[in-house]
Amino acid sequence: MGDCQLRSGQGQTRHMYLVMLAYSLLMKQLKAPSAKEWAIERLTTIGQACRAVATETLRTTLAWAMEQVNDYSRKPQQVMAQLGLI
Repeated sequence: MGDCQLRSGQGQTRHMYLVMLAYSLLMKQLKAPSAKEWAIERLTTIGQACRAVATETLRTTLAWAMEQVNDYSRKPQQVMAQLGLI
């Protein structure tokens, strides 16, 4: 494998815990009722669940950013800085 870095035993354990947590949360989302506001169709795969969560996260972040600029007269640069984009 050449020059590669491997995780320590503790790092491997943490990584597996996070992988299993993410998998469990996505599986729970698949079994959630489709009555959620943002769910248009029943999610049947982990890929669909990932895309649905990403879309919802993007939607709420954009709504928050527009609210900051329009309702609270914050400058776009301030909002981008608060989001860690600058």
